[in-house]
Amino acid sequence: MIIGHLFQEQSTNWESLARKHIDGVASACKRFVLAVLSSIGTPDTTEKLSILTVLPFLKHAHSEAITELERVLADKSRHPITYNHYFTDNIQKLHQERLTRCLMENAEDSMVEVSEKTFVAGPGFVEKEYIDPAALKSALLRTIQHDMDTFAAEQALDAHDAFYKDERKYYVDVITKQAIERQLLAPLAEILSPRSIAGYTEEKIQSIASEPFEIRQLRAHLESKKKMLEEGADAFQAAVTGGQSL
Repeated sequence: MIIGHLFQEQSTNWESLARKHIDGVASACKRFVLAVLSSIGTPDTTEKLSILTVLPFLKHAHSEAITELERVLADKSRHPITYNHYFTDNIQKLHQERLTRCLMENAEDSMVEVSEKTFVAGPGFVEKEYIDPAALKSALLRTIQHDMDTFAAEQALDAHDAFYKDERKYYVDVITKQAIERQLLAPLAEILSPRSIAGYTEEKIQSIASEPFEIRQLRAHLESKKKMLEEGADAFQAAVTGGQSL
């Protein structure tokens, strides 16, 4: 219970970090797809494809990624549990680090200087340092924690640190694979794939392939002027021809 409360408190900002990352990847995907469309299509076609197909598709993918994140967060909010053996490995490493640090500190305090006779460089004595086993044993015995609350708090903190490290690694992996890769990156290949285009309705294809309203309006205007000029030319030709026959 204590580990669960500690973990939830320490991992409060995980959701905001994941949402920010998903939003950033979604924006990058949007810029990429629109840049590809702009490089291979006309401005009018690019705009129509963006409005009718690309932007709704990317919006749906973004929504699915957020939904996947919410599923992961729901799992995270439950009672802490892990099946990864790295959890026990990390706890033992923390204990060993604490014991090693304690041993090194007390070993340094248990050093004694001893004068030894040497004949290497002539008669005399040399000062050497050794660890006094009795002093080291006494120092280590003094490090035993007798306070039950302090001891329990240290054990809980070690368990929390080990679980936090294990869960953080899992969280990064699951957000990357299930939210980013599965929901945002993998579907990009299907936006304008032949299978997707084959599912377009005739109205949608006509809307994408048809000319802009301004172009159609200009064509109608020019055709009207052409017809008017042709009729005027015919009338003029008829008048000229009639005048010559008289």
